[in-house]
Amino acid sequence: MSSIEEPNNQDHPVTLFAHIAARFEQIELSHWTVVVFAWLARYDGIDRCYFEDEEESPAHEVLHCISELEHGTTDDEVAHALSHLEFLTWRVRHPETAERWDPLSLSLSDFIGGDLSPNCWKWEGTFPSSPVIASWLIEQLPHR
Repeated sequence: MSSIEEPNNQDHPVTLFAHIAARFEQIELSHWTVVVFAWLARYDGIDRCYFEDEEESPAHEVLHCISELEHGTTDDEVAHALSHLEFLTWRVRHPETAERWDPLSLSLSDFIGGDLSPNCWKWEGTFPSSPVIASWLIEQLPHR
């Protein structure tokens, strides 16, 4: 198989999640791994909102974000950095009820269901607000 034919696994979700876990371990913040994985799971299906080749997946954004963090970063600094990511500016409305999705309350798949397409748009700020997201993330951390 030539290099052109070889599949690129860099973007595979399992690979991205492995890199996220490894990075948290590297900077001695492994207790964030389960929190971030559960948080990202709430956004499964958000890729139906993206315009092809214009946006990175939430997992890509998280990996880029934590790649910038250094050893000694506090939990508050991690939560602050994560709460400002681009994918958090997406808004989703239920196609049948016009209700707006709150990702801190339930997952997108639980909100929309498996067979419906969400109504999506981007906004300037995050939803909920970055401070609310950061507080929620901190609350999800295991007690240490």
